[in-house]
Amino acid sequence: VTAFTSKNSPTSPNYAKNRSDMLEMVAQLRQLEKRTVNLSNKRRPIFEERGQIPPHDRLARLL
Repeated sequence: VTAFTSKNSPTSPNYAKNRSDMLEMVAQLRQLEKRTVNLSNKRRPIFEERGQIPPHDRLARLL
């Protein structure tokens, strides 16, 4: 197998911009995940009263 040689340079301006953009998008994703978990936890008693498993828990069990 031929070794892969990267042409990316961690010191280039494009690399720095792409990295910061990607980190910003990851931060936005984490905020959305947090909001989803908070909403799920807020509605947890409603699901438990019905004898249902909250969607977040169902998905966690599935995965």
